[in-house]
Amino acid sequence: MEDRELLDEFVRVERSESELSILVREIHWEGPHTPVSTWVTARTLSVTASESEIEDATVRVLDDDSYFLVCRECKERKPCGRMHDGKICQGCAQRNHRIVY
Repeated sequence: MEDRELLDEFVRVERSESELSILVREIHWEGPHTPVSTWVTARTLSVTASESEIEDATVRVLDDDSYFLVCRECKERKPCGRMHDGKICQGCAQRNHRIVY
């Protein structure tokens, strides 16, 4: 998944009267086949933030390893909830290490 696709699917901006919130969709697993998504606030900005400040803050979320990691094998950035561990993604775990989900 390209960074723009990750931003479209996993990051959004919500505006209130007092602030702008940059939210990230986290994935948690209730079982081996039951992903559950929740939106969490990753950053807040002033309501007076410019469009470029909002864009910069939004893109910086991709570099926050609390939310996204880069797989050491396929080199793709993935949401943490789609990582097998802190090093490889679930896809590489299945393909290369015979992990079954």
